[in-house]
Amino acid sequence: QKIFGHPAVHVVTFCDETQISEWVQTQGASPLIIRVTDQTHLGQLFDDLHIQSERTPHFGRHVTQLQQALQQGREVVILGLEKNPGLQQALESLCCNPPSVMVNGSLLNYPKARLCLLWPESKHCTSLPWKEAIQSADPLPEADIWRSAASRHGIDRDQIPKTVLNKIYEIYGNIPNGITQTIRSLPALTHGGLDNLIIAAQQAQSHEGSDALKPRHWRKAINSVLTHCTRQHPSVRDFMKVACEKLLPDQDNQEWVDPDQLAQYLRPLKKIDKEYIQTNFWHLARACGPGVFKTLKLDFTRPNLWGEKPGATDVLCALLVCHAP
Repeated sequence: QKIFGHPAVHVVTFCDETQISEWVQTQGASPLIIRVTDQTHLGQLFDDLHIQSERTPHFGRHVTQLQQALQQGREVVILGLEKNPGLQQALESLCCNPPSVMVNGSLLNYPKARLCLLWPESKHCTSLPWKEAIQSADPLPEADIWRSAASRHGIDRDQIPKTVLNKIYEIYGNIPNGITQTIRSLPALTHGGLDNLIIAAQQAQSHEGSDALKPRHWRKAINSVLTHCTRQHPSVRDFMKVACEKLLPDQDNQEWVDPDQLAQYLRPLKKIDKEYIQTNFWHLARACGPGVFKTLKLDFTRPNLWGEKPGATDVLCALLVCHAP
């Protein structure tokens, strides 16, 4: 049975801090957000005592923003209280009816108080009043990291190639473990990883002087931020670059071949055979545009679509014959 009525307190729980920024943006009136650390003490939040005169000992007090908000009924959001058990205890009386706080020996009542506590689901609470309030908490909805990241960087959500990014992770995950065990995993697309990706794409756009984010800007970002770790394995690096261009092609001509690059690849060889092409397919394919291989399968070990003719390796053989030095 509950002891405290919690008339002023509402608790919402979260798993990830990206949920918080999205939730704050949905609030109609702008709440006062109080961020608590393990160093925060009651005197910083209430009355803010300070020395007015050193010659004749005299103290002054300032009514803080938190006090004003509690007095006026403006919503207050507290974040980080789990880090400070002492402050939890000092603020327990806000869970009572009427809400109040004992400050410097005086009981300050806040009958209009509206308090929202943001509490991480993974943290345990030792304060009984707050623990009771947390038991009836509402969970925050799962964050849309794509929308949050787009908003942070001033672009539309649809400008982020979400489908392509998911596909990049999928095809990398399909590479046999025996090949990728010497390579680090691709960095997870958390809010921080997505921020780094967007920043890299915008930097490529700015460097080029383009007025819009283009596929080539995203390709450069993906190759430098997401798949950079594959440099330890040149064949995997080539595969991921070919896959990236196939998934994010430019809008203009895609059926191109760079004969100079092909000639450079082939110059050291005494003869061209299918075994060499099978072994070095992804390296050689980088000299060709994404529209050259109509039946290409984005599979590291099997680039040919089953039953489709001509296969991607057949097309590459023909190109090599045409462009061999």
